[in-house]
Amino acid sequence: MKKTTTLCILFNLLLAVTGIGQVEGIRFSVKPLKDTLYPFDILEFRVDFKNLKQQKILDFYHSTYLQIKMLEPEVSEWVYFSGLETGDFGTTTNFEGYTTRKLEYPADFAGSDVLSFEFVPDLLKFTSPDVLCPNCFRPGKYLLRVAYAPYKHIGYYANELETSNQCIVSTAVVVVSDHYPEPDQAAYEWLKKDKASCAIFRTNYASHYLEGFISLGEEFLKLFPESSFTPAVHCKIGESMIKIYEKNAEETKLPPVEAGQKLEAIVKHLGYCRQMDAYYQLGNYYGGMYREYKDYLLRFKIRHGLK
Repeated sequence: MKKTTTLCILFNLLLAVTGIGQVEGIRFSVKPLKDTLYPFDILEFRVDFKNLKQQKILDFYHSTYLQIKMLEPEVSEWVYFSGLETGDFGTTTNFEGYTTRKLEYPADFAGSDVLSFEFVPDLLKFTSPDVLCPNCFRPGKYLLRVAYAPYKHIGYYANELETSNQCIVSTAVVVVSDHYPEPDQAAYEWLKKDKASCAIFRTNYASHYLEGFISLGEEFLKLFPESSFTPAVHCKIGESMIKIYEKNAEETKLPPVEAGQKLEAIVKHLGYCRQMDAYYQLGNYYGGMYREYKDYLLRFKIRHGLK
C-alpha cells in the first residue's frame, strides 16, 4: 500500500473523477486519505472498485496503472508507482506467477484497498535536498491517477488511457505543504532540529537510535502535550522500549515485578495507537504491536501472579 510538504494550502481540493472513459457496469475511484500532506506525512490513498453487473473481466489489481504527476510549481510527465508498496497493483501475473485471466465477477461485487508510500516514485522529479524527510515529495500540487482496463490488459492502452473507451480513469489532487497549521507548527519546528525526528512517523528506522527516540520523545511530550503528534511520539517511545527489551537478554531476567513494570510502560505508550486515525499505515503498524504486547503482558502477569 510505506511525501510531504507545500508552499501553501491552495486546495483542500480532492478531485475524484470517477469515469473518464467510463466502461458500462464498472465504477471505481481514487481518494487520498489526506488531500494536504504536511512535512511528516506520507502519501496514502484509497482505491474503491465496484462491478455493477455479472460479467467476465480482468482482475482489477492486475490490469491497473497507478500514476502521479506534478502540476505545480512545474508540470511533469506521468510517473508510475512500482515495487512492493503497490502490492498487486499493475502486475501482469497473480500471486502464483500465472498470467492474469478474466474471471467471472458477480453483480455488486466490491473491493477496496489503501496504499501507503514512504518514498516518492521518482527522486529526480519529485524531491529535493531541502525536504525534511528523505526521499519525500517536495512542496507543490500533484495529480494521482488510477487507470483500469477490464477486458484487455492495461498495457495495451498505455498511450491512450484518457481517450480509449476500454479504460476507466480516476484522478485526485494532492497538495504538499512545507508547514503545519497552528498549533502544530511550533511542535514541528522543535522536532525538525533533530534529523532523526522524521523516523517518528515511519515504520522503519535505525535501531542504534533507540535511547535517542525515548529521550527526544519524553522531552517533546513535556513541551507539547496537546500536539497532534503526541500519539505517534508515544508509540515510537513504546516501540523503542520493545527493541531495547528484546535486544538486551538481561531484561528478561529481571525480577518479575520490575519486568512487569517495563512491559506495562510499553503497553501504555503503544496504547496511543488508538488515537492515530490520521496515520493509516502507522496506526495499523502500532495497533498490531499493541495487541501483541498487551496479550504478552497479561500472560506474564498470570504466569508470575502479578496484579
